[in-house]
Amino acid sequence: MRALGASVVLLLALGAQADELPVPLQVQLLQKTASYITTLAPSESGKVKVLVLYPGATAARGSETLTTALNGVGQVGKFPLEAKLVALGSLRESLVTEKPQVLWVASETDEKGVAQVLEACGPMSILTVSGNAAHVKQG
Repeated sequence: MRALGASVVLLLALGAQADELPVPLQVQLLQKTASYITTLAPSESGKVKVLVLYPGATAARGSETLTTALNGVGQVGKFPLEAKLVALGSLRESLVTEKPQVLWVASETDEKGVAQVLEACGPMSILTVSGNAAHVKQG
């Protein structure tokens, strides 16, 4: 029953376009679904690390707002969280140095950027999140 509830929440989120989902709602959906992900556990710091990935040299306002909102809530599921903005170009290095549990792919990331995320993560067990339905379809 719990898995079904999480699936329904995710399906509702996926039905809307990224620009239709306000940041607070995106954060709320992550908080609710995270409680159903039994493999989600904090890092050695005791916090779940969320890297908000953005394409290009400078983060868009939406990515900055999302990072601020995540840090403002300060919790994902039953764990404290720490969110950081990370340029997609430095993802591989950040995976090693930050050891994140969650990657949030910014909605403005194109298909090549999503493919880059998938390739960089390889067999790692990292939850990937996006408010963009096209990203979910890609993998």
